[in-house]
Amino acid sequence: EDAGGTAAGTLKADGFGDCLPSAVNGIYKIDSALGSNNFIEVQLNLTAAGNYVIVSDTVNGFSFKGSGNIASTGLYNVRLYGTGKPLNSGVNYFTISFGNSQCDIAVTVVTAATNIAVFTLGGSPGSCTGATINGTYTRGIALTSSNTVTLNVNVTALGIYTLAAASVNSMFFTGNGTFTTLGPQAVILTGAGTPNSSGTINVTAINPSSNCTFSIDVLPGSGSSGAVFTLGGAPGNCTGAVLSGIYQQG
Repeated sequence: EDAGGTAAGTLKADGFGDCLPSAVNGIYKIDSALGSNNFIEVQLNLTAAGNYVIVSDTVNGFSFKGSGNIASTGLYNVRLYGTGKPLNSGVNYFTISFGNSQCDIAVTVVTAATNIAVFTLGGSPGSCTGATINGTYTRGIALTSSNTVTLNVNVTALGIYTLAAASVNSMFFTGNGTFTTLGPQAVILTGAGTPNSSGTINVTAINPSSNCTFSIDVLPGSGSSGAVFTLGGAPGNCTGAVLSGIYQQG
C-alpha cells in the first residue's frame, strides 16, 4: 500500500561523500543512447515514508533519475535509470540528490570502438542453472565482499560486460569485466545493501537478452522474534536427558 505525502531521509555515503553502497550497471558508450539496462543503484535511509524523487546532475550528455513510493521507513535500495547519449569517453562524476542530501558516483564511458560482449544466462528464463550463493545473509546486517553469487553464462561475442541482479529486499548484486573466450563460463556478482526482512528471497539476474532467478536464504538476525528457551536443569545436570545408541571404545 502506498504511503501518502513526501518521503524524507538521506542518501548513504562514505566519509568522502561517495554513494555507499552503490552500483553502476550497463555499458556507457560514446554516441549510444542509454536504455533500460543503464542504471545506478544507491541506498536511501528513509525517515518518513511517501513519494520520492532522486536525481543526478547532467554530465557529458546524460543523467539519472529514479522515483516511486515507499510505504515504511528504513534502508532501501533505489534504482535510477539513465537517459541521454554520452558525448566523450572517460570517467564521469555525478552528484546524486535527494532533498538536501547528496552523494557522488562515478560512471565510465568507453570509446565507440570498444567491443561489447554478448552472452546469455544459464537457465534463462527460469532458474539460474548452477548458481552458487556465497556468504551469510542476515536481516539488518550489511552485505560485504564475501556475499557473492556465481552464475553460469554462455558467451557468443567477446568484449566488456556488466551484469546485475534486480534490487530486492534492499540487496543488489553486480559484476563487470571482459570476456576473452567464447562459450560457457562463470561470472561473479558481488552483493551490497542491507536485507530488511528474513526468509527465502528470489532474485532475478538480468542482461539485455536474457534473465534467470536464484534464491537467497536470509536469516532472522538477533532482533527477530525467534524462539526463547532455557535448558532443563541449568546450570547443573540436564534433567530428563535421554541417551540413544551404543557408545563403544574405539
